[in-house]
Amino acid sequence: MESQREVAIDLLKQQRFSEALSIFESLIDASPNDWNLYFLAGHCCRAIDNLPQAVRFLENASILNQNEARIFLGL
Repeated sequence: MESQREVAIDLLKQQRFSEALSIFESLIDASPNDWNLYFLAGHCCRAIDNLPQAVRFLENASILNQNEARIFLGL
């Protein structure tokens, strides 16, 4: 059985961004220190043109992992 993270990533790959975002948000609630979840949620928000929320997610990701260049490129 696939984990929720895997399901969300599959949805992201299928460009079903709103559905993926909903799962990423739940995963963030359960694991608030996982920078990659914030990064992926930010990517979903950018794809659905919710730029203010995308920036918030990406800023949180950058706080949690200051060494990941992809985060800063997303901002």
